[in-house]
Amino acid sequence: MKKILSILTAAVMAASALTGAVTASADEIATGQCGDNLTWSLDSEGVLTISGTGPMNFSDTAGYYQTYNSWTYSEYARQIKEVVIEEGVTTIGPSAFGNAGNLSNKVAYPNLKKITLPSTIEVIGQAAFYATVIENLTVPENVKEIGSHSYQYSLIEKVKINDGVYVHPAAFCDCPNLKEAVVGANVYYGHGAGWGSENHSETIFGGCRALEKVTILGGGTVKQRFTEIEKGLPCTMFDGCSSLKEVIILCPNLEYVGAVNTTAANNETFETKDTDITYYIYKDSTTEATLKKAGYLKNAEGDKPANYVY
Repeated sequence: MKKILSILTAAVMAASALTGAVTASADEIATGQCGDNLTWSLDSEGVLTISGTGPMNFSDTAGYYQTYNSWTYSEYARQIKEVVIEEGVTTIGPSAFGNAGNLSNKVAYPNLKKITLPSTIEVIGQAAFYATVIENLTVPENVKEIGSHSYQYSLIEKVKINDGVYVHPAAFCDCPNLKEAVVGANVYYGHGAGWGSENHSETIFGGCRALEKVTILGGGTVKQRFTEIEKGLPCTMFDGCSSLKEVIILCPNLEYVGAVNTTAANNETFETKDTDITYYIYKDSTTEATLKKAGYLKNAEGDKPANYVY
């Protein structure tokens, strides 16, 4: 009996030691606040956890182009390998995990490869993921607003913008791995003063040279400097998307797109307008007439129609 008890005691002690070792390997090494009701904690394995309810607070009153080091956890930027944002957090603050202080593509968190986003996220702040190297980046399902430059230079591979989302300029520009995008109906395309044409919304997917396929589910509201246009698509929306092969427009009533021939050389919804792109549109629809009027559905020389399927 004594021998059995000794064996059991040794087993318990070994298990306790093992448990202690596991706990020790993930000890909390730093904590802080990142919102009125939000806290962050970093453990020794490089996992940053953000907990609480409500938005991540902006670091200044405007929340405008502050650098990543506005957030107190940025002191540990090189140690952070994974981010877990828990349910209850509603906003990812500007430059939260990106570096857009001078709009360079310098990586702020070079070892951050993975992020977990909750279903409660409604706003992606300006430059939140600018130039990140996160490998599993997505747009959360319930997002209602996507800030300017929020995913620019990120490694996101597929984008779905849901119906009614407010998208700011340059939200997904220069994403080298982005191959497919789906854009919902009734999207509000914001205007940014000082970009491209002063009268139009600017590029959203510009410079995504791997982008091959775009599906547009409906026209949106295009914010211009002094007015708004409904049932439209903004100018320069796909400027510089040199691999674009397929454009599917699943709405018959598109009334406005950026014109092909404008005073600004880059003021175009689609950069490529030749037979490299196959358009899928409704026959004899307002959308077809709008595209033709703007100069699309023809090849680069303008002497024959581009590919399009009804």
